[in-house]
Amino acid sequence: MGTLRAHLDAFTDSWRAETARRRQDRRTRLETDFLPAALEITETPPPPAGRAVLWLIILAAMAAIVWSFLSQVEMVAVAEGRLIPTARLQAVEAGDAGIVRAILVREGERVVKGQPLVELDSTLSAADEAAARADLSAALLQRARATALLAYANGAAPAFQPPAGAAPAAVAAEGQAVTARINEHQSRQAGLTQRRAGAEAARGVALAELTKLEQLLPLVEAQHAAQAELAEKGLAPALRVLQLQERVVSARQDMEVQRARARETAAQIATLDRERNQADAEFRARAAAEQAEAETIIATRSEVVRKAEQRSALQRLTAPVDGTVNEIAVTTIGEVLEVGARVATLVPADSELLVEALVLNKDAGHVRLGMPVALKVESFPFTRHGVLHGVVEHLSADAVLDDSRGLVFPARIRLTEGVRTDRGEVLRLSPGLSVVAEIVTGHRTVADYILSPIAKATSEAGRER
Repeated sequence: MGTLRAHLDAFTDSWRAETARRRQDRRTRLETDFLPAALEITETPPPPAGRAVLWLIILAAMAAIVWSFLSQVEMVAVAEGRLIPTARLQAVEAGDAGIVRAILVREGERVVKGQPLVELDSTLSAADEAAARADLSAALLQRARATALLAYANGAAPAFQPPAGAAPAAVAAEGQAVTARINEHQSRQAGLTQRRAGAEAARGVALAELTKLEQLLPLVEAQHAAQAELAEKGLAPALRVLQLQERVVSARQDMEVQRARARETAAQIATLDRERNQADAEFRARAAAEQAEAETIIATRSEVVRKAEQRSALQRLTAPVDGTVNEIAVTTIGEVLEVGARVATLVPADSELLVEALVLNKDAGHVRLGMPVALKVESFPFTRHGVLHGVVEHLSADAVLDDSRGLVFPARIRLTEGVRTDRGEVLRLSPGLSVVAEIVTGHRTVADYILSPIAKATSEAGRER
């Protein structure tokens, strides 16, 4: 350190001495004008302006060198990508084969949940649904008829209540069927009642005749006994005794006949009562069986109606969520769609946008999560609209093969300030727009940037075969 100080002092002293000598030897302008040409050139001091320019150049060069070592520039990894929604695109697919009848929306149009997008020809599905509903209505009328008959069989009023929406002709026919069934049952019961009344009358006659004979027989027997006693004494003819005996036998036989007739009519009455009860039971059982059959048919046909309604609903394709129509896959009226064919895709309304970029293999090792990113949307030149800001949110752990770029690492970049640029302009962005992402991976000095090609060439020079 002392030696350096001594050298510095010696240089300073010599510089000052030389400066003083030049000032003493400096000639005036008048003196140099009368010198020979060669001496005039050597003795005339240089112009001050030229020396000033020289010193300015030297100072500017020194300042530039100092600035190159002090100032820094960003190191960026450039990755190309596109905008994607945070939520997955909602696909609208045909649930049934059909023919396109109407396209009700356009790409880019905002839609609400349940809004029709595309209508298919519903002729066949509407016919199937109408047939299924007609079958169900017939089953409901059958149940209403059976319910009314069952109510009548149980002693209640036969209230026939047809289902809502049933055809008037069918309702009238079923109402007439209820009336006819009830009249038929009533007629049968009336016939049985009439026959029972006749049997009861015959039994009453038989019982009355039996009572008469029971009262008459003792008298006839008494007359026969008296005549027989007189005949034994010879006071009465024997023929009279035989006649009275005949009357006694006849009365006894008539009594047995009337008893048998009374038993017969009683049996007829019991049989008629059983027939009446059986008629009621058969009427009730038939109505209950028809009601159960109707319930089974209703359950089956209700399922058919639900399927027909669902198929009819599939003829109108609606938006599953609120959002924006991203793509319409059908463009022609009359186009035939297969089951599962994609009709449209929607971007959900509550979905934010991300950037999906492909980081080159050479840059992937320098990219870290959370690094700031400047995003330049191709549709909005950054020189006019500015750039968007974001951060690296995800970087794939493995590379994928891209046909044009080779091995790349997919990355997701989140927009930190939404769709507002650094100039305060709000951009109308949509999924699919092309974006260039400049990921700031670090900083280095300008000198390092300028000298890096030289350093690279120096380190690689002389190594080629």
